Amino acid sequence: MFGLPPNYGSAPIPQVAPIASTQVAPMSLPQTTSSTSDPILAKLRGDLQKMFLETFRNEPKVKSRVYQKPYPEHFDAVLYPQGYKLPDFVKFSGEGTKTTWEHVSQYLA
Repeated sequence: MFGLPPNYGSAPIPQVAPIASTQVAPMSLPQTTSSTSDPILAKLRGDLQKMFLETFRNEPKVKSRVYQKPYPEHFDAVLYPQGYKLPDFVKFSGEGTKTTWEHVSQYLA
């Protein structure tokens, strides 16, 4: 039941060597150029930093991390087996006609 994926054809699956990981530079947020919003944003940032320091007794980190996948990059380079179809997942909002039970059941059938 579990183990290797089924072989849908006689074509061999190509082996891909791992790619050396590269550091991605963090993205910077665009700066506003409006003279009326800069003092307001500066005051807001200062107030938030002060509140954070008073509440948690710690300085907030200035840099944010860029999203990184939880697996090596070379995993994305491996081709799917011949005939493989990606599952068609439907986002459940709860606003349609299906109940939660019906939505989950379509993936279990």
